[in-house]
Amino acid sequence: NTGISHRHATQIINAARNHHDSKIIGAVILQAEREIALGADTFQQQRIPVYAHPKTRDLMHAGCDLCIDVLRETLGEDEMSETKTATNIQDTRELEILDRGDFYVIEPKKSVLPGAIMVYHPKTKTLFSGNLIFENLIPSMKNADLSAWRATLEDLKTLDISAIIPTVGEVTSV
Repeated sequence: NTGISHRHATQIINAARNHHDSKIIGAVILQAEREIALGADTFQQQRIPVYAHPKTRDLMHAGCDLCIDVLRETLGEDEMSETKTATNIQDTRELEILDRGDFYVIEPKKSVLPGAIMVYHPKTKTLFSGNLIFENLIPSMKNADLSAWRATLEDLKTLDISAIIPTVGEVTSV
């Protein structure tokens, strides 16, 4: 999650740096939703690499400028200042950390949004689910394939998961 604006992304980066002694090694955009993706350029300005599925990158390039314009009109220039579409987002398959088995990218066959992914951290048994799993929210069904979505949820039962971190909502214990 890179946040919805430059301001939000800066808050996320500062919070991560203040709560952890380790370096931020990258940000993974789980899907092309404005709440998740519009702060990516700010991460890149801080020399933090940003990764996304190729379909997510395509959706971002096709629609993020329009989203930013609409949000500027709605929220005002002050809230959205310095927010711009990231241009150098790397493919999730290029994540070097995956080679060490620290994290696994889970790419559902088809789900809520083309290019949506999840990230699993086996050491902590944590699933970063994006908007594929959530609690007390009504999902957007615009691009959903319900049978594939259900199959993805069934496949997740094979993982040893103790916590699910959605994009929106509370962390859920399993």
